[in-house]
Amino acid sequence: MAGMGGWTKRLFVLVTLAAALAIAGCGEADSSDQTGPPAEAEAGKGSRKDQEGELQGIGSEAPGGIRSAMVGAERAYLRAIARGDTGSACSHLSRTVRSQLGRLAAGRATPAACAESLAALLSGTAAPVARQQARGRISHVRVAGDRGYVIFHAPGAALYVIPMLREAGGWKVAMVGSSVLVPSRSTLNGTG
Repeated sequence: MAGMGGWTKRLFVLVTLAAALAIAGCGEADSSDQTGPPAEAEAGKGSRKDQEGELQGIGSEAPGGIRSAMVGAERAYLRAIARGDTGSACSHLSRTVRSQLGRLAAGRATPAACAESLAALLSGTAAPVARQQARGRISHVRVAGDRGYVIFHAPGAALYVIPMLREAGGWKVAMVGSSVLVPSRSTLNGTG
């Protein structure tokens, strides 16, 4: 983490903690959970309001055009996952993520290798979860230079985040799956 700014370190920690869960397909849809705020997310973790408040200290709210571009890229990626179109999904991922996925496919850093690795990593629940997340309600779109993130509400958790990266004048998704920032009540109660 050497060379990372303060906001980048905080986002990295928040996102990394939940990355394994996102790739494995955690956050499965629970139709009984309407993504309402939990009274307390967990002992020591605070409420959804607390988590959102902390995130407000990172970067600034993205202005109209940047916000639209970031949300467009995030939603296009989620819709591609929902369709099972890993080739299209890879086109919305940052170069770093595509390269890492390519290395998983016998060291070949090609678009086909990214799609193959992504298909192998995604769980059977990835498509329905991505479909619900693509219809989620955007809470905030934060940006600091060439980095940012989309925070949204969708079934399965009270609050999700997807990190974004500006590349070649456009925005790309900087992680394979969204991360749960605040779990849903059903998850905390062990029923989700």
